Amino acid sequence: MSALQLDLSLALPRFELRVAAELPAGQTRKETEGVFVSRNGLSEFVPVKTGIAGDKYFEVLSGLKAGDQVVTGPFAVVRELAEDDKVKPEEKKDRK
Repeated sequence: MSALQLDLSLALPRFELRVAAELPAGQTRKETEGVFVSRNGLSEFVPVKTGIAGDKYFEVLSGLKAGDQVVTGPFAVVRELAEDDKVKPEEKKDRK
């Protein structure tokens, strides 16, 4: 019986540190994909460009910056959200 040996070299792309966010699905305004963020207690629609998508989180290529508070909630509520609606952030919960 003969043995085969394989030397493999893999070149993987280098990723810069990016913003990752838990984005609610289906937020579009005038055919622009985006999310609402909380700014001074009011909602503001921010267009975003997404990259790699997982089950729950998306890589955000542009539109958000670290520290932005993305408005999330039940789809029926977020879908009806409008620019300058009052929003109240929840207290941070411990992630497990």
